[in-house]
Amino acid sequence: MRNLTINVLSKLLFVGLLLVCVVDVFSQSHLYKTYGVEDGLPSSEVYSAFQDSKGYMWFATDAGVSRFNGYEFENFDASDGLTDNTVFLITEDSKGRIWFGTFNYQLSYYEEGVIYPYEFNDVLFNDLTEKRAMSSFYVDSNKTIWLGLYSEGIYKLDSNGKGGFLEVSEKDYWKMKMIYVEDEIIYGVYEGRVFQRERLDGFLSGMKCYWEYTPKKRLLNKKGEFIFQKKGDIVYSFGVVRHDGKVVLFLCDQMITLDDERLSSNVKTEISWLKNEIIYSLISIDGYLWICVRNKGVYKCEYKNDSLKVVEHLLPNESVSRIFKDRQKGYWFLTLNKGVVYLSNDEIGHYENDVNLIESIEIDSVNGIFFKSYNDGSITKESLEDERWGEEVIAETGKIIFNSCIKYNYFDGSLLAEKYYYLNGKWTTHKDKDSLINIISKSFLIDSNRIYKASDFGLSIIEKNKEIFYSYKEGVSSLWCTSLVKVGDDVWIGTKDGIRIYANEKMINPFSDNQYLSTAITSLAKLNDDVVLIGTKSFGLLVVKNDSVVSVIDKSKGLVSDLIRTIHIDNQNDVWLGTNKGICKLTFTTINDFELKIITQKHGLISAEIKDIESYKNMIYAVTAKGLVQFDKTKIEVNSVPPSVFISKFKVNEKEKELTRDNEFSHIENNVNIVFEALNYRSRGTIEYQYRMLGVDTNWITTTTRDVRYPALHFGDYKFQVKAKNEDGVWSENPTSLSFCILPPFWFTWWFITLTILFIIVTVGVVFFEREKNIIKKNEQAKNKSETE
Repeated sequence: MRNLTINVLSKLLFVGLLLVCVVDVFSQSHLYKTYGVEDGLPSSEVYSAFQDSKGYMWFATDAGVSRFNGYEFENFDASDGLTDNTVFLITEDSKGRIWFGTFNYQLSYYEEGVIYPYEFNDVLFNDLTEKRAMSSFYVDSNKTIWLGLYSEGIYKLDSNGKGGFLEVSEKDYWKMKMIYVEDEIIYGVYEGRVFQRERLDGFLSGMKCYWEYTPKKRLLNKKGEFIFQKKGDIVYSFGVVRHDGKVVLFLCDQMITLDDERLSSNVKTEISWLKNEIIYSLISIDGYLWICVRNKGVYKCEYKNDSLKVVEHLLPNESVSRIFKDRQKGYWFLTLNKGVVYLSNDEIGHYENDVNLIESIEIDSVNGIFFKSYNDGSITKESLEDERWGEEVIAETGKIIFNSCIKYNYFDGSLLAEKYYYLNGKWTTHKDKDSLINIISKSFLIDSNRIYKASDFGLSIIEKNKEIFYSYKEGVSSLWCTSLVKVGDDVWIGTKDGIRIYANEKMINPFSDNQYLSTAITSLAKLNDDVVLIGTKSFGLLVVKNDSVVSVIDKSKGLVSDLIRTIHIDNQNDVWLGTNKGICKLTFTTINDFELKIITQKHGLISAEIKDIESYKNMIYAVTAKGLVQFDKTKIEVNSVPPSVFISKFKVNEKEKELTRDNEFSHIENNVNIVFEALNYRSRGTIEYQYRMLGVDTNWITTTTRDVRYPALHFGDYKFQVKAKNEDGVWSENPTSLSFCILPPFWFTWWFITLTILFIIVTVGVVFFEREKNIIKKNEQAKNKSETE
């Protein structure tokens, strides 16, 4: 236990009012999963969350606590041992016991499935009766209880039941105290009589407020005071957090930062957009400050150079009491009216106003212009470099009837769409208007002054704004074309019947006998001058070199699906595949060697069905069946942490058994049922498991269920093993095991067999002896008879 000395800060320095920039990001949203009462949560009013050392999530509510494993909630209330159903905070001690900070301060803890009352609750009752709510709660390694209270300060209760408040000076004034306990901040707020009187009168101007702070690595006492000026109606708001080497405090609409080590550069900043708001909590996660505000959701902020910038506003109409980030990098938003809202990844955003509208996207990567075409015929453009431009409509609804594909022409700066091209602010139609190819375009290829167009009816070539070739007119029957790519001097065309080649002013079919190249082709792209990537409907991704398929990359090699809808290669030569089940990112080192990353709804996609993919610098944009998503590819990390797997129930003959080192059962106790669970919240209840029972079989069995039954095991030694896979395909390194033994029936025991053998030997001996005895007797009788005669 650290020797904590009560100190006072040096005088806080005013540095003026700083400009606070709030960025409008309301159009962007995320894929949330809400857990409410209908899902098993005991209440919609949730105060905090905690992840224990095993990985289980705990939620504190006004109707008890709940433990969540990703599948179902296990709830506990006063009938289960809680001293109060209203629980504010949860923590875990060094022995793995889960402690609950309650409304009435009568503490309890969870240990091995049972909730026990704290042994010194009577002391807490005597010392804390009629006190206000707690602000912080911690149980240290010496079993000392630390409670930070609003209006009362910090209370300490040691392992011997001796408790009391930490003393402060200047009790007549509003005061706050912070201390470090095993690197945790415990803070409490004191309200002296001056604060109470002035607060009731509604006058705070000129009031003195004192701050007391015991730093982590300093023993020198510091103290100070500042004048808190009243501006409008003051609403009591408070939050304390360590962030980027500083301690950040919020009081009403003012933010105060204190250097965590040197107690210098103390800054007071007025935040105008927080004026008259109630801050429920302040959290530091991933280098950002997350501010939970009543009825206004969560502000994700950057704090740099003494200025606060809002980079995103999440759940803007909700009352979020607190945020928690779990060890799988998922975010839990605890609300006061809708339960728990889960976000697996805040890096993937989508645009709600685009749902079911976007058909195709295109990016001018030179100028950073983003084009979006919609299925109602409208097209928009916006700058990816300058947000002030906004989004401009360049084609009204109905102007272009179908927008399956748009393409930017770098040679002349025009945008191609169906039979139109957009240049210098106006749309122009190609001169040849009779060709059916101009109705629905699937793909464009621009080669100098030639434009190749693929559609449901075939291939069309436009040169100098006039159609010079149309396969349907050249005697080729209607050919469903999907994609185009230039290979050497030839143009490869993907069709529903395989690859066609346009060479020497005509179309040929050179791969009719090739199993892969004669199948349905969905997309084409060039990895380099020698390698062509081909997306198919049935065989996944084909890697072609010198007109030969050198590699087939499908589900057996890790793809999420064998149906490839689109291929995009970004500026770093990473390959992005859009499928009907998500996005696959491939980074090739050689033709046959690559790294694979899968992105699905478990990672934050709003839909697994991908229509189109484009990129700009590090940003990836994907059109899904439910709207546009975007993410920074450098921030999408592979989850290398495998799920923790636990055996939750072990039943023998339908009776639950406690798990011990020596699990022995009789020969009639051979109906075994094992229930297990893995903790991976991103998987949302669809975790893939593998299990086996050594003693029955050595092969692994794959399943998504959590219940395995062996109805009639023979006697012998058994070892059950189970492992699980996370959303990125990482399996548990060491399987969870359960060993047990079914004893043989007594007639198979050594002693019974030994006795049986001895009995048989004795029996045989007795029979033999009696037989010999009878033979001898008969011989004597015969001899006597003979002598008598």
